[in-house]
Amino acid sequence: MNNNTDHALDRVVKKATSSGFINLPLSNAHAQDPKMVIQGKELTSFAFCNYLGLNHDPRLKQGAIEQLLQNGTFCSSSRTFLHLDLLEKAEEQLGRIFEKPVVIVPKTTLGHFACMPILIGTKDAIILDQQAHATIRLAADTMRANGVATYTIRHSRIDQLEDKIKELSGKVERIWYMIDGVFSMFGDDAPLTGIRQLMDKYEQLHLYVDDAHGMSWAGTHGRGRFLSRMEYHPRMFMLTSLNKAFGADGGVLICPDQQVKEQIVHGGNTVIFTGPVSPPALGSIMASAEIHLSDEIYSLQAKLQERVRFFNEMANALQLPLVAENDTPIFYIGLGKPEIGFDLCKAMMAKGYYLGLALYPAVSMNNTGLRATITLRHSEADIEAMLKTLARLLPRLLSKHRTSMDRIWRYFKLPERTEAGK
Repeated sequence: MNNNTDHALDRVVKKATSSGFINLPLSNAHAQDPKMVIQGKELTSFAFCNYLGLNHDPRLKQGAIEQLLQNGTFCSSSRTFLHLDLLEKAEEQLGRIFEKPVVIVPKTTLGHFACMPILIGTKDAIILDQQAHATIRLAADTMRANGVATYTIRHSRIDQLEDKIKELSGKVERIWYMIDGVFSMFGDDAPLTGIRQLMDKYEQLHLYVDDAHGMSWAGTHGRGRFLSRMEYHPRMFMLTSLNKAFGADGGVLICPDQQVKEQIVHGGNTVIFTGPVSPPALGSIMASAEIHLSDEIYSLQAKLQERVRFFNEMANALQLPLVAENDTPIFYIGLGKPEIGFDLCKAMMAKGYYLGLALYPAVSMNNTGLRATITLRHSEADIEAMLKTLARLLPRLLSKHRTSMDRIWRYFKLPERTEAGK
Protein backbone atom coordinates (compact mmCIF):
# COMPACT_ATOMS: atom_id res chain seq x y z
CA MET A 1 0.00 0.00 0.00
CA ASN A 2 1.15 3.57 -0.65
CA ASN A 3 1.31 6.26 2.02
CA ASN A 4 -2.11 7.70 1.15
CA THR A 5 -3.71 4.25 1.43
CA ASP A 6 -1.93 3.59 4.72
CA HIS A 7 -3.14 6.90 6.11
CA ALA A 8 -6.75 6.32 5.04
CA LEU A 9 -6.76 2.79 6.46
CA ASP A 10 -5.25 3.96 9.75
CA ARG A 11 -7.86 6.70 10.06
CA VAL A 12 -10.76 4.32 9.39
CA VAL A 13 -9.52 1.64 11.81
CA LYS A 14 -8.84 4.14 14.59
CA LYS A 15 -12.31 5.65 14.19
CA ALA A 16 -13.98 2.22 14.18
CA THR A 17 -12.06 1.19 17.29
CA SER A 18 -12.79 4.40 19.19
CA SER A 19 -16.47 4.10 18.24
CA GLY A 20 -16.52 0.76 20.04
CA PHE A 21 -17.72 -1.75 17.47
CA ILE A 22 -14.61 -3.66 16.35
CA ASN A 23 -12.16 -5.81 18.32
CA LEU A 24 -14.87 -6.53 20.88
CA PRO A 25 -14.49 -9.48 23.30
CA LEU A 26 -17.51 -11.67 24.04
CA SER A 27 -17.84 -12.04 27.79
CA ASN A 28 -20.39 -14.84 27.92
CA ALA A 29 -18.65 -18.20 27.96
CA HIS A 30 -21.23 -20.06 25.89
CA ALA A 31 -21.86 -17.33 23.28
CA GLN A 32 -25.37 -18.57 22.61
CA ASP A 33 -25.65 -16.82 19.30
CA PRO A 34 -27.41 -14.82 18.14
CA LYS A 35 -27.56 -13.55 21.72
CA MET A 36 -24.22 -12.39 23.09
CA VAL A 37 -22.90 -10.21 25.89
CA ILE A 38 -20.44 -7.39 25.23
CA GLN A 39 -19.28 -5.21 28.11
CA GLY A 40 -22.19 -6.39 30.22
CA LYS A 41 -24.86 -5.62 27.60
CA GLU A 42 -26.85 -8.33 25.82
CA LEU A 43 -26.98 -7.87 22.07
CA THR A 44 -28.55 -9.81 19.23
CA SER A 45 -25.83 -10.42 16.65
CA PHE A 46 -26.34 -10.36 12.91
CA ALA A 47 -22.63 -10.87 12.27
CA PHE A 48 -22.08 -14.62 12.72
CA CYS A 49 -21.56 -16.93 9.72
CA ASN A 50 -22.74 -20.23 11.23
CA TYR A 51 -25.70 -20.14 8.86
CA LEU A 52 -27.25 -23.50 9.83
CA GLY A 53 -26.46 -23.21 13.53
CA LEU A 54 -24.54 -26.49 13.50
CA ASN A 55 -21.74 -25.15 15.68
CA HIS A 56 -24.11 -25.62 18.64
CA ASP A 57 -25.47 -29.00 17.51
CA PRO A 58 -24.99 -31.56 20.32
CA ARG A 59 -23.74 -34.18 17.86
CA LEU A 60 -20.88 -31.97 16.67
CA LYS A 61 -19.98 -31.06 20.25
CA GLN A 62 -20.00 -34.71 21.28
CA GLY A 63 -17.84 -35.68 18.31
CA ALA A 64 -15.29 -33.05 19.33
CA ILE A 65 -15.36 -34.15 22.98
CA GLU A 66 -14.85 -37.83 22.16
CA GLN A 67 -11.82 -37.10 20.00
CA LEU A 68 -10.42 -34.70 22.58
CA LEU A 69 -10.59 -37.39 25.26
CA GLN A 70 -9.28 -40.12 22.96
CA ASN A 71 -6.55 -38.31 21.03
CA GLY A 72 -5.81 -35.13 22.98
CA THR A 73 -5.82 -31.52 21.93
CA PHE A 74 -3.46 -31.87 18.97
CA CYS A 75 -1.44 -34.32 16.89
CA SER A 76 1.88 -32.51 16.87
CA SER A 77 3.38 -33.78 13.64
CA SER A 78 3.44 -32.79 10.02
CA ARG A 79 0.80 -34.70 8.05
CA THR A 80 3.60 -35.80 5.73
CA PHE A 81 5.08 -37.99 8.47
CA LEU A 82 2.25 -38.86 10.88
CA HIS A 83 -1.47 -38.17 11.10
CA LEU A 84 -4.51 -39.70 12.72
CA ASP A 85 -6.35 -42.28 10.66
CA LEU A 86 -9.44 -40.19 11.46
CA LEU A 87 -8.15 -37.59 8.99
CA GLU A 88 -8.40 -40.11 6.16
CA LYS A 89 -11.86 -41.18 7.33
CA ALA A 90 -12.99 -37.54 7.40
CA GLU A 91 -11.63 -36.97 3.90
CA GLU A 92 -13.46 -40.08 2.74
CA GLN A 93 -16.73 -38.72 4.17
CA LEU A 94 -16.24 -35.31 2.58
CA GLY A 95 -15.31 -37.03 -0.66
CA ARG A 96 -18.76 -38.63 -0.60
CA ILE A 97 -20.33 -35.18 -0.22
CA PHE A 98 -18.44 -33.66 -3.16
CA GLU A 99 -17.98 -36.84 -5.22
CA LYS A 100 -14.36 -35.76 -5.68
CA PRO A 101 -11.07 -36.40 -3.84
CA VAL A 102 -10.57 -33.81 -1.09
CA VAL A 103 -7.80 -32.50 1.15
CA ILE A 104 -8.70 -31.19 4.60
CA VAL A 105 -6.52 -28.33 5.86
CA PRO A 106 -6.55 -26.42 9.17
CA LYS A 107 -7.77 -23.22 7.48
CA THR A 108 -8.98 -22.32 4.01
CA THR A 109 -6.33 -19.59 3.90
CA LEU A 110 -3.61 -22.24 4.20
CA GLY A 111 -5.35 -24.14 1.43
CA HIS A 112 -4.87 -21.24 -0.98
CA PHE A 113 -1.15 -21.16 -0.24
CA ALA A 114 -0.94 -24.95 -0.63
CA CYS A 115 -2.68 -25.33 -3.96
CA MET A 116 -1.89 -22.20 -5.97
CA PRO A 117 1.81 -23.05 -6.52
CA ILE A 118 0.76 -26.58 -7.54
CA LEU A 119 -1.93 -25.45 -9.98
CA ILE A 120 -0.48 -22.28 -11.47
CA GLY A 121 2.75 -22.00 -13.45
CA THR A 122 4.95 -18.98 -14.09
CA LYS A 123 3.69 -18.84 -17.69
CA ASP A 124 0.08 -18.56 -16.51
CA ALA A 125 -1.85 -15.41 -15.59
CA ILE A 126 -4.26 -14.64 -12.76
CA ILE A 127 -7.32 -12.39 -13.04
CA LEU A 128 -8.89 -11.49 -9.70
CA ASP A 129 -12.43 -10.28 -9.23
CA GLN A 130 -12.29 -7.00 -7.32
CA GLN A 131 -14.30 -8.54 -4.47
CA ALA A 132 -12.53 -11.90 -4.36
CA HIS A 133 -11.76 -12.69 -0.74
CA ALA A 134 -8.67 -11.10 0.77
CA THR A 135 -7.11 -14.52 1.41
CA ILE A 136 -7.28 -15.35 -2.31
CA ARG A 137 -5.60 -12.05 -3.08
CA LEU A 138 -2.94 -12.66 -0.43
CA ALA A 139 -1.99 -16.01 -1.95
CA ALA A 140 -2.15 -14.54 -5.46
CA ASP A 141 0.30 -11.85 -4.36
CA THR A 142 2.86 -14.55 -3.56
CA MET A 143 2.32 -15.97 -7.03
CA ARG A 144 2.91 -12.52 -8.51
CA ALA A 145 6.13 -12.25 -6.51
CA ASN A 146 7.19 -15.50 -8.20
CA GLY A 147 6.59 -14.05 -11.65
CA VAL A 148 2.94 -14.85 -12.41
CA ALA A 149 1.18 -11.96 -14.16
CA THR A 150 -1.72 -10.84 -11.95
CA TYR A 151 -4.59 -8.47 -12.77
CA THR A 152 -7.80 -7.24 -11.13
CA ILE A 153 -11.10 -6.47 -12.85
CA ARG A 154 -14.22 -4.73 -11.55
CA HIS A 155 -16.65 -6.88 -9.61
CA SER A 156 -18.46 -9.46 -11.76
CA ARG A 157 -17.68 -7.57 -14.97
CA ILE A 158 -17.74 -10.37 -17.53
CA ASP A 159 -17.05 -7.87 -20.32
CA GLN A 160 -13.79 -6.82 -18.63
CA LEU A 161 -12.90 -10.47 -18.10
CA GLU A 162 -13.30 -11.23 -21.80
CA ASP A 163 -11.29 -8.15 -22.78
CA LYS A 164 -8.45 -9.29 -20.52
CA ILE A 165 -8.62 -12.85 -21.89
CA LYS A 166 -8.28 -11.51 -25.44
CA GLU A 167 -5.36 -9.33 -24.37
CA LEU A 168 -3.52 -12.22 -22.71
CA SER A 169 -4.45 -15.09 -25.03
CA GLY A 170 -1.26 -15.05 -27.09
CA LYS A 171 1.03 -14.21 -24.19
CA VAL A 172 0.34 -16.80 -21.49
CA GLU A 173 -0.53 -20.49 -21.24
CA ARG A 174 -3.49 -20.59 -18.84
CA ILE A 175 -5.67 -17.80 -17.51
CA TRP A 176 -7.07 -18.27 -14.00
CA TYR A 177 -10.15 -16.26 -13.04
CA MET A 178 -10.41 -16.16 -9.24
CA ILE A 179 -13.75 -15.57 -7.52
CA ASP A 180 -15.91 -16.31 -4.51
CA GLY A 181 -18.85 -18.64 -5.06
CA VAL A 182 -20.88 -16.29 -2.85
CA PHE A 183 -19.15 -12.95 -2.40
CA SER A 184 -18.66 -12.22 1.26
CA MET A 185 -19.48 -8.51 1.22
CA PHE A 186 -22.70 -8.12 -0.81
CA GLY A 187 -23.75 -11.77 -0.58
CA ASP A 188 -24.20 -11.90 -4.35
CA ASP A 189 -23.55 -14.95 -6.51
CA ALA A 190 -20.74 -15.33 -9.01
CA PRO A 191 -21.94 -14.47 -12.56
CA LEU A 192 -22.12 -18.05 -13.77
CA THR A 193 -23.97 -17.53 -17.05
CA GLY A 194 -21.19 -15.34 -18.39
CA ILE A 195 -18.47 -17.52 -16.90
CA ARG A 196 -19.87 -20.65 -18.58
CA GLN A 197 -20.03 -18.88 -21.93
CA LEU A 198 -16.43 -17.73 -21.68
CA MET A 199 -15.19 -21.16 -20.56
CA ASP A 200 -16.89 -22.68 -23.61
CA LYS A 201 -15.36 -20.00 -25.83
CA TYR A 202 -11.80 -19.85 -24.47
CA GLU A 203 -9.95 -23.07 -23.63
CA GLN A 204 -7.25 -21.08 -21.85
CA LEU A 205 -9.72 -19.93 -19.19
CA HIS A 206 -9.60 -21.78 -15.87
CA LEU A 207 -11.75 -21.07 -12.83
CA TYR A 208 -10.61 -20.85 -9.21
CA VAL A 209 -13.47 -20.70 -6.70
CA ASP A 210 -13.63 -20.14 -2.94
CA ASP A 211 -17.17 -21.08 -1.88
CA ALA A 212 -16.61 -20.55 1.86
CA HIS A 213 -19.87 -18.64 2.34
CA GLY A 214 -21.87 -21.02 0.14
CA MET A 215 -21.06 -24.27 1.94
CA SER A 216 -23.77 -26.48 3.48
CA TRP A 217 -26.85 -24.25 3.12
CA ALA A 218 -27.22 -25.15 -0.58
CA GLY A 219 -26.54 -28.04 -2.91
CA THR A 220 -26.74 -31.82 -2.91
CA HIS A 221 -25.50 -33.07 0.47
CA GLY A 222 -24.77 -29.41 1.26
CA ARG A 223 -21.84 -29.30 -1.16
CA GLY A 224 -22.38 -25.58 -1.58
CA ARG A 225 -24.04 -22.79 -3.44
CA PHE A 226 -21.60 -22.78 -6.34
CA LEU A 227 -21.92 -26.48 -7.12
CA SER A 228 -25.70 -26.17 -6.86
CA ARG A 229 -25.52 -23.80 -9.83
CA MET A 230 -22.68 -25.27 -11.88
CA GLU A 231 -21.19 -28.74 -12.09
CA TYR A 232 -17.51 -29.23 -11.32
CA HIS A 233 -15.83 -28.22 -14.58
CA PRO A 234 -12.67 -30.00 -15.84
CA ARG A 235 -10.89 -26.62 -15.88
CA MET A 236 -11.92 -25.63 -12.39
CA PHE A 237 -10.52 -25.86 -8.86
CA MET A 238 -12.56 -25.20 -5.74
CA LEU A 239 -12.02 -24.67 -2.02
CA THR A 240 -14.50 -24.14 0.76
CA SER A 241 -14.66 -23.59 4.51
CA LEU A 242 -15.78 -25.96 7.25
CA ASN A 243 -16.11 -23.30 9.95
CA LYS A 244 -19.12 -21.41 8.69
CA ALA A 245 -22.37 -23.22 7.89
CA PHE A 246 -20.67 -26.63 8.17
CA GLY A 247 -20.26 -25.98 11.89
CA ALA A 248 -16.78 -27.44 12.42
CA ASP A 249 -13.29 -26.09 11.74
CA GLY A 250 -10.86 -26.16 8.86
CA GLY A 251 -10.97 -25.88 5.10
CA VAL A 252 -11.35 -28.41 2.31
CA LEU A 253 -9.79 -28.48 -1.15
CA ILE A 254 -11.97 -30.22 -3.73
CA CYS A 255 -9.61 -31.77 -6.25
CA PRO A 256 -10.52 -32.69 -9.84
CA ASP A 257 -8.81 -36.08 -9.49
CA GLN A 258 -6.61 -38.20 -7.22
CA GLN A 259 -3.42 -37.09 -8.96
CA VAL A 260 -3.99 -33.43 -8.07
CA LYS A 261 -4.83 -34.43 -4.49
CA GLU A 262 -1.53 -36.31 -4.17
CA GLN A 263 0.39 -33.37 -5.65
CA ILE A 264 -1.09 -31.05 -3.02
CA VAL A 265 -0.62 -33.46 -0.11
CA HIS A 266 2.99 -34.21 -1.05
CA GLY A 267 3.98 -30.83 -2.53
CA GLY A 268 1.84 -28.13 -0.94
CA ASN A 269 4.09 -26.16 1.39
CA THR A 270 1.41 -25.27 3.92
CA VAL A 271 0.30 -28.91 4.01
CA ILE A 272 3.83 -30.20 4.57
CA PHE A 273 5.00 -27.54 7.02
CA THR A 274 1.81 -26.92 9.01
CA GLY A 275 0.34 -29.13 11.70
CA PRO A 276 -2.78 -31.12 10.78
CA VAL A 277 -6.38 -30.46 11.76
CA SER A 278 -6.87 -31.08 15.49
CA PRO A 279 -8.62 -34.22 16.78
CA PRO A 280 -11.60 -32.26 18.21
CA ALA A 281 -12.07 -30.55 14.84
CA LEU A 282 -11.96 -33.91 13.04
CA GLY A 283 -14.57 -35.27 15.45
CA SER A 284 -16.94 -32.42 14.68
CA ILE A 285 -16.22 -32.71 10.94
CA MET A 286 -17.23 -36.38 11.00
CA ALA A 287 -20.43 -35.60 12.90
CA SER A 288 -21.38 -32.78 10.54
CA ALA A 289 -20.60 -34.93 7.49
CA GLU A 290 -23.11 -37.52 8.73
CA ILE A 291 -25.78 -34.81 8.83
CA HIS A 292 -24.82 -33.64 5.34
CA LEU A 293 -25.07 -37.19 3.98
CA SER A 294 -28.58 -37.58 5.40
CA ASP A 295 -31.87 -35.98 4.37
CA GLU A 296 -31.69 -33.73 7.42
CA ILE A 297 -29.48 -31.29 5.53
CA TYR A 298 -32.31 -30.51 3.10
CA SER A 299 -34.66 -29.66 5.95
CA LEU A 300 -32.07 -27.28 7.39
CA GLN A 301 -31.52 -25.68 3.99
CA ALA A 302 -35.25 -25.14 3.49
CA LYS A 303 -35.67 -23.55 6.90
CA LEU A 304 -32.84 -21.11 6.23
CA GLN A 305 -34.35 -20.16 2.87
CA GLU A 306 -37.60 -19.29 4.66
CA ARG A 307 -35.68 -16.81 6.81
CA VAL A 308 -33.85 -15.43 3.77
CA ARG A 309 -37.17 -14.80 2.00
CA PHE A 310 -38.58 -13.18 5.12
CA PHE A 311 -35.57 -10.86 5.41
CA ASN A 312 -35.90 -9.77 1.76
CA GLU A 313 -39.63 -9.19 2.04
CA MET A 314 -39.32 -7.20 5.26
CA ALA A 315 -36.35 -5.12 4.03
CA ASN A 316 -38.19 -4.23 0.82
CA ALA A 317 -41.39 -3.38 2.68
CA LEU A 318 -39.38 -1.01 4.88
CA GLN A 319 -37.60 0.43 1.79
CA LEU A 320 -34.16 -0.29 3.17
CA PRO A 321 -31.32 0.12 0.65
CA LEU A 322 -30.36 -3.50 0.02
CA VAL A 323 -27.52 -3.37 -2.48
CA ALA A 324 -28.41 -6.81 -3.85
CA GLU A 325 -31.58 -8.79 -3.25
CA ASN A 326 -30.14 -12.28 -2.83
CA ASP A 327 -31.41 -15.68 -1.84
CA THR A 328 -28.21 -16.06 0.20
CA PRO A 329 -27.98 -15.45 3.97
CA ILE A 330 -25.74 -12.38 3.52
CA PHE A 331 -27.30 -8.94 3.12
CA TYR A 332 -25.63 -5.60 2.45
CA ILE A 333 -27.39 -2.38 3.39
CA GLY A 334 -25.72 0.47 1.57
CA LEU A 335 -24.86 3.64 3.48
CA GLY A 336 -22.21 5.55 1.55
CA LYS A 337 -19.78 7.50 3.72
CA PRO A 338 -17.96 5.75 6.60
CA GLU A 339 -19.19 8.35 9.10
CA ILE A 340 -22.79 7.24 8.55
CA GLY A 341 -21.75 3.66 9.24
CA PHE A 342 -19.97 4.60 12.46
CA ASP A 343 -23.01 6.44 13.80
CA LEU A 344 -25.51 3.81 12.68
CA CYS A 345 -23.54 0.94 14.23
CA LYS A 346 -23.37 2.79 17.54
CA ALA A 347 -27.08 3.56 17.41
CA MET A 348 -27.97 -0.06 16.60
CA MET A 349 -25.80 -1.33 19.45
CA ALA A 350 -27.55 1.08 21.81
CA LYS A 351 -30.83 -0.54 20.71
CA GLY A 352 -29.45 -4.05 21.30
CA TYR A 353 -28.25 -5.15 17.83
CA TYR A 354 -24.80 -5.86 16.46
CA LEU A 355 -24.21 -5.82 12.69
CA GLY A 356 -20.98 -5.98 10.76
CA LEU A 357 -19.75 -2.75 9.23
CA ALA A 358 -18.04 -3.07 5.85
CA LEU A 359 -15.36 -0.40 5.60
CA TYR A 360 -12.48 0.65 3.42
CA PRO A 361 -10.37 -1.14 2.19
CA ALA A 362 -12.79 -4.12 2.07
CA VAL A 363 -15.05 -1.81 0.04
CA SER A 364 -14.38 1.57 -1.55
CA MET A 365 -14.63 4.59 0.75
CA ASN A 366 -18.11 5.66 -0.37
CA ASN A 367 -19.47 2.09 -0.48
CA THR A 368 -19.56 1.65 3.30
CA GLY A 369 -22.49 -0.50 4.41
CA LEU A 370 -23.97 -2.67 7.11
CA ARG A 371 -23.45 -6.38 6.50
CA ALA A 372 -26.14 -8.54 8.07
CA THR A 373 -25.90 -12.33 8.17
CA ILE A 374 -28.73 -14.57 9.31
CA THR A 375 -28.70 -18.09 10.70
CA LEU A 376 -31.18 -20.73 11.79
CA ARG A 377 -30.70 -19.44 15.31
CA HIS A 378 -32.48 -16.22 14.35
CA SER A 379 -36.25 -16.22 14.59
CA GLU A 380 -38.45 -14.20 12.24
CA ALA A 381 -39.21 -12.02 15.25
CA ASP A 382 -35.46 -11.31 15.66
CA ILE A 383 -35.18 -10.33 12.00
CA GLU A 384 -38.31 -8.18 11.99
CA ALA A 385 -37.37 -6.29 15.15
CA MET A 386 -33.85 -5.57 13.91
CA LEU A 387 -34.99 -4.33 10.49
CA LYS A 388 -37.71 -2.11 11.95
CA THR A 389 -35.17 -0.58 14.33
CA LEU A 390 -32.81 0.01 11.42
CA ALA A 391 -35.59 1.59 9.34
CA ARG A 392 -36.37 4.03 12.16
CA LEU A 393 -32.76 5.06 12.73
CA LEU A 394 -31.46 5.33 9.16
CA PRO A 395 -33.44 8.40 7.95
CA ARG A 396 -32.42 10.40 11.01
CA LEU A 397 -28.75 9.65 10.49
CA LEU A 398 -28.91 10.37 6.76
CA SER A 399 -30.42 13.75 7.58
CA LYS A 400 -27.75 14.39 10.21
CA HIS A 401 -25.03 13.75 7.62
CA ARG A 402 -26.86 15.82 4.97
CA THR A 403 -27.36 12.96 2.59
CA SER A 404 -30.31 10.95 1.29
CA MET A 405 -31.48 7.55 0.15
CA ASP A 406 -31.18 8.68 -3.48
CA ARG A 407 -27.52 9.48 -2.92
CA ILE A 408 -26.95 6.02 -1.48
CA TRP A 409 -28.37 4.47 -4.65
CA ARG A 410 -26.08 6.67 -6.74
CA TYR A 411 -23.05 5.57 -4.69
CA PHE A 412 -23.94 1.95 -5.44
CA LYS A 413 -25.02 2.60 -9.06
CA LEU A 414 -28.47 1.07 -8.73
CA PRO A 415 -30.77 3.37 -10.74
CA GLU A 416 -33.68 0.92 -10.93
CA ARG A 417 -33.72 0.47 -7.16
CA THR A 418 -33.60 4.27 -6.78
CA GLU A 419 -37.02 4.54 -8.35
CA ALA A 420 -38.40 1.66 -6.29
CA GLY A 421 -37.15 3.23 -3.08
CA LYS A 422 -38.85 6.60 -3.55
